Amino acid sequence: MPFRVHKLPDWAVAGLAAAGLVGLGVALLRWRPGALDLPGATRAPKLPDFRSATSIRRELREAAAEVSPGNVTDSVGRGLIIAGVLLALVRGIDTIDEAAD
Repeated sequence: MPFRVHKLPDWAVAGLAAAGLVGLGVALLRWRPGALDLPGATRAPKLPDFRSATSIRRELREAAAEVSPGNVTDSVGRGLIIAGVLLALVRGIDTIDEAAD
């Protein structure tokens, strides 16, 4: 039997963890600090002139800005919400499956 610091059943701990993940994800989605805003593309990227390092850097920056999210916290918050919901779903199915056996 594994060492436990708490007296809660596994499903309750998983439920609390899932609620915490979802809550933190929602908080990050609502907070949206301006310091984490990523700059958008100023124009559509095109093939760089490979004779100029400046042209290559500029086109790489434009291509990266084109595919990056608008705010880093959006991606992290969305990921935490998805992880929390999936954790609750998997633990719920495990609990139902254990009860059926």
